[in-house]
Amino acid sequence: MAKFIIKSDDPINYKKQILKFWKDYLPGTSVDRFEWLLDNPAGPAVWFFAIDEDRGSLAGVISVVPKGFFIDDAKVKAGVVGDFMIHDDYRVFGPALKLLKAAVATVEQGLFDFVYTLPNVQSEKLVSHAGFKPLRSLHYMVRPICLNFLLEKYIGRSAANLFDKICMPSLNLFSRDSWFRAGGKFTKVDWSEYSRDLFWENDKRFFGGALVGGKSFDYLKWRYHLNPEGNLHVYAYETGRNNKVQGFCAYSIDKDILEIYDIDFLKCSNANALFKNIRKIAKLEKCKRVYILTNLNNKYISFFRKNLYFDSGKHCDVFVYPESREYYDQWDFFSSSRSS
Repeated sequence: MAKFIIKSDDPINYKKQILKFWKDYLPGTSVDRFEWLLDNPAGPAVWFFAIDEDRGSLAGVISVVPKGFFIDDAKVKAGVVGDFMIHDDYRVFGPALKLLKAAVATVEQGLFDFVYTLPNVQSEKLVSHAGFKPLRSLHYMVRPICLNFLLEKYIGRSAANLFDKICMPSLNLFSRDSWFRAGGKFTKVDWSEYSRDLFWENDKRFFGGALVGGKSFDYLKWRYHLNPEGNLHVYAYETGRNNKVQGFCAYSIDKDILEIYDIDFLKCSNANALFKNIRKIAKLEKCKRVYILTNLNNKYISFFRKNLYFDSGKHCDVFVYPESREYYDQWDFFSSSRSS
């Protein structure tokens, strides 16, 4: 049975191996993600490497990427556990558990206030053995833009298209955003405006006592604009002569699905304006549905439901270490929280 040395090291020293692991075990990961992680405004990722003592080869890796949160003005530093990859030669009796325990130990070492991960079903037992505990289930809420894709497998394409044209307009009448007349502007964020902080200071005051992720302009620019992983877009909702930012939404589009990564707003009217414009974009891009991943006790859940976002039945679980922190109950989760 192989023995392993678990070491934390500068990822630069293992860049070639990390890129090879991404290619083999996380296909589709951009090679540019390596440099992008180094520029994280919250700090560089902590990497752990499992080395086979006898062969000197790399058996597995794991990263803990910093993510900044706030409760009022108090900072909370979380670590998002990811890049968990084991070489095929070491899948049995390998270093998987030791790597996960090394990620957990970063809390005791004072590097993070808590760490979390969203494992696949096959990894949940292993993650639990390392010390992580399930915190809550996250649900995919779906807002249908049309109905034919749901119905055609039951009644055929022609009948489904006819049913959609008749029934979808009626269904939209029950959506709050259908009755809202947006008075502001919904504009794509201009990342050249370094001085604007996207209502962050107002946001912290408005949601006092809640655990909220940092939304400084520099962070959002790094997270969405500079992110090499996909086509991520950020739109801001602005009102008044001074174009004051009242809310924003980050989303991506993949084939016929628009997925909301993050959404935030200061008033109910801002929420309706955002949802109205999200639906407009989805229709223009010929999307069939809008998804958002969140917890069902999210403070915004009533806004989702009033705008016809339904629980799709798909869910995943978030695991945390340590098991108890007083602010966990105040944490509203979105897809943006899945990674840094």
